[in-house]
Amino acid sequence: MLMKTMEAQRPIELTLPAEPRMLLIIRLITAGVTARAGLTVDAVEDVKMAVEEACNCLLRCASCNALKLKFTSESGVLHMRVEGLGESADPHALVGDCDEVQVIRYILESMVDDAHVIYDGSALSAIEMAKSLGA
Repeated sequence: MLMKTMEAQRPIELTLPAEPRMLLIIRLITAGVTARAGLTVDAVEDVKMAVEEACNCLLRCASCNALKLKFTSESGVLHMRVEGLGESADPHALVGDCDEVQVIRYILESMVDDAHVIYDGSALSAIEMAKSLGA
């Protein structure tokens, strides 16, 4: 059974440059992880969109030079964390409006079971999400 296979594995982590062209790779990795976890086709699509939107949010609203994705599974729940690492090489990089981050959180909650926005002080640093493997 695929869910047991996923639960028995160590966390899957991936760090990529914080560049929009990396989003295709992120979607492909997410699709593989979620399909292997045993999610339905619709749930796989929801999680792919949620992870991509979280990455887009960090690209627009956080000052980072890398994105770190982490997938873990426990107790029938797939946990995803998208984190911005380092400082942007561009000292004039625009950081998005925090109101936009809250809107994105509501959007994420429509695609996954749970979504949390994490700040380091006043700066956006990560987004954590969870999706039940039974859905």
